[in-house]
Amino acid sequence: MPRQRGGLAGLELLEVRAIPAPGTAGRILVRNGRGTPREFALAILVGPRLDPRLAAEADWPLVPLEDDGGDRKQLRELTEEMGYDRADYVKLLVDAWALAGRDDFQRLASAFCTALAVRPVLEGEVLEGVIAIATGREPTCST
Repeated sequence: MPRQRGGLAGLELLEVRAIPAPGTAGRILVRNGRGTPREFALAILVGPRLDPRLAAEADWPLVPLEDDGGDRKQLRELTEEMGYDRADYVKLLVDAWALAGRDDFQRLASAFCTALAVRPVLEGEVLEGVIAIATGREPTCST
């Protein structure tokens, strides 16, 4: 299956999935399960276009919420793994907001939302095609 680099916070995307559940916009699968801890933390923060409960607050330490799909719990584990303090977490938030505000991210997020409205799982050549359309790159052919 092709791996798409640069789709979300520099991660190699394997799958994008819509999950119709409270507090969860969807899930992504990436190479090696998550990429680097910082890449994965950024992807969590920008994945649902910056969930206001997650990114608008710079509360520290992160306290998991019952209905956030586990994102705050994952962020807390990642920040502990990276040895982050409150100032490091605030910098991560600033970087996530900057990433989410970029035109290329907006195009990719819009393309994912549009495609996921029709097909709840994007993977393989379909995912590659959506990313190619959003980024203006030519899709690679698997044949």
